[in-house]
Amino acid sequence: MNIYPEIAGSKLFPILVLGEDWPTNPVSKQSFAQTLVHENVSSINIPLSEIKSPQFRAGDLEIASLVIINLPKHDLEYVAGRIDFNLLSTPVVLVLNGTDIDITEWINLRNVNYFIQDDKPEVQARLVELSKTRIQRRTVIKQIAEQSKSADSVVQEQEEQIIAKTLDIELSNQEQNQKLKRERQLLKFLKDIALADFYDSFLRSIKNEFKVFHALGEIFLVDLKSDNDLAILNLKVSDLWREHKLPAGQSNPIGDFQGTKNLSTFFANLLQRPFGKVVPMNLKGNYFLIVESHLSDIQNVPFQEFFNDRQEILKMVFDKIDNEEKMNSFSFRWEKIFDFIKDPIAIVDEDYNVIAHNDAFHRQGDLRKCYEVFAGGHQPCSGCPLEQNRNSSTMKNGNIIVANSAFDVMAFELGNVEGAKRSFVHTYKDQTESNVLQLEVIQKKKMATIGRLAGHLSHELNNPLTGIRSMAQILLKEAIPATPTHKDLIEIESAAQRSLSVIKNFIEFSDNKNTRIESTDIHGLIERTMPLMKTSLRNHVVMKNLNAVNYTAQVNPPLFQQVLFNLIKNAIQAMSEKGRVTIETYNPSSTIFKISISDTGKGIPPSVQPLIFQPFFTTKEKNQGNGLGLSIVKSIVESFNGKIYFTSEEGVGTQFHIELPLASRNENTSH
Repeated sequence: MNIYPEIAGSKLFPILVLGEDWPTNPVSKQSFAQTLVHENVSSINIPLSEIKSPQFRAGDLEIASLVIINLPKHDLEYVAGRIDFNLLSTPVVLVLNGTDIDITEWINLRNVNYFIQDDKPEVQARLVELSKTRIQRRTVIKQIAEQSKSADSVVQEQEEQIIAKTLDIELSNQEQNQKLKRERQLLKFLKDIALADFYDSFLRSIKNEFKVFHALGEIFLVDLKSDNDLAILNLKVSDLWREHKLPAGQSNPIGDFQGTKNLSTFFANLLQRPFGKVVPMNLKGNYFLIVESHLSDIQNVPFQEFFNDRQEILKMVFDKIDNEEKMNSFSFRWEKIFDFIKDPIAIVDEDYNVIAHNDAFHRQGDLRKCYEVFAGGHQPCSGCPLEQNRNSSTMKNGNIIVANSAFDVMAFELGNVEGAKRSFVHTYKDQTESNVLQLEVIQKKKMATIGRLAGHLSHELNNPLTGIRSMAQILLKEAIPATPTHKDLIEIESAAQRSLSVIKNFIEFSDNKNTRIESTDIHGLIERTMPLMKTSLRNHVVMKNLNAVNYTAQVNPPLFQQVLFNLIKNAIQAMSEKGRVTIETYNPSSTIFKISISDTGKGIPPSVQPLIFQPFFTTKEKNQGNGLGLSIVKSIVESFNGKIYFTSEEGVGTQFHIELPLASRNENTSH
């Protein structure tokens, strides 16, 4: 009696845990349960009390795909005496739990296959894989058994017909007996050769069937590839097809069924030995069965009848095998071509489950959700076109970001079987480099436009501003000091000078042609950059603590000015209300110049901090940034042999730090 009626007849072969539940850790237990549900495998716990029950039978364990023993040492000996594990075909796993046992004894005398120490995910995955392998094996065995049962049913039906015929008809002569015998032989041959699944097993079945005729020679298959090229499968020589090329000008006569004498000569020359009479049979297309015969004319009569009776069976079975071989070969070639494609490709269903994929998409065999496998995420990728495909059969495009790469995703629906889940082909084109180059071109065009605008402004404003400043200086000499007029003239002269400085800094900032790295006064560069940010900074407090004693570094001034501009702009955008931007410089060592730019904004969440410098990653709202700013900043700083890093606390603010090697004293300095 089966003590587990709830799973009797189930298509799911469970994992049986003897003793204490496993895994014991709640987190591992939840992970294991999720894995079991995902892999469609069940798990049942059998406590020690049930094992001790008189109704328990060790044979019941055969229903399992895997048996896990999780018991204290003092209970192991009892279970070992209660259950003879050597009689089980089910794999057995023993959980050691730090128990000091004789592993050799459990392997050799008790047929334990595996030992585990912990319940790590990789251990769980391995156990589930063992279970799945067992389930697959049982499924195959079941299918074979069903096929055998079906064949037996056909045989039984035929035999019943024969028996019925035998009961109805008095077999009064030897001819009728021979007819029945022949039908039974054909049924047996059909049953035997139907099990053949490859060319070689097909040929073995024929040789075994034909061995009653002792005067037959070799039996082999021929694949007639062309008039001058053929392949032979001869089990006496090899289990593999062997290629044969005919001499120039010689063609094979295999297709000529009338010229058997010519065939004998042909094979004698081909195989370099005397060859008997040839009995050929066209199995399918260019495939032929060749039987070498040394039978006398009298012996040949029953053989020919024997051979003719089996020809339809041979053709039918060979056609099945050949189709399967071609399908397997096509599938293998398709998979190789699929994997050869460099761009990631995946076939997914409407629930994002991966049905098939190439190596570029994922090299492991585990099939999960596409966003888990490809992007390492827990939800569908933003920009995935699958949602659009649900309502349309036309190809859709989308763009997704994975780690530091941007992909253009093209998706279209496959032709689907009615009633089955819809499936879609996704191809992923890495556009990272193309997008970066495109944005760099756009940035350069913007800077060039700004440069032209700066040049035009310089031309239009420099002369009037110079005139205003000069006139103010002349009037200052004539004005009485400390009077309102004198103070106003000082302010006019100062404002004109500031305007001229802003125009000069603007021109330098937009100068893309200057890529020379030179010794640069970073303090001076900071002072020239701040006026460019005056409008953006008007609602915030700016603190400058330029305490570095040595502040000359080897940089390209316009590029480093872009770095300062970008970091200050980010600090401003991080503060939704009035805040404070602090710029500090100091020398942490005699060879290093360090600048820190901090804000009192909302800070960067810890979960996204590792992604801050990756291209296309941004925490800003849509249309506030393209995610390249900090990536470019990092690239520029590193090109100057410097490094950039940051510290951030949510609700407090963020501080970016740049460290640059100091320029040597004998190098010229750009101010």
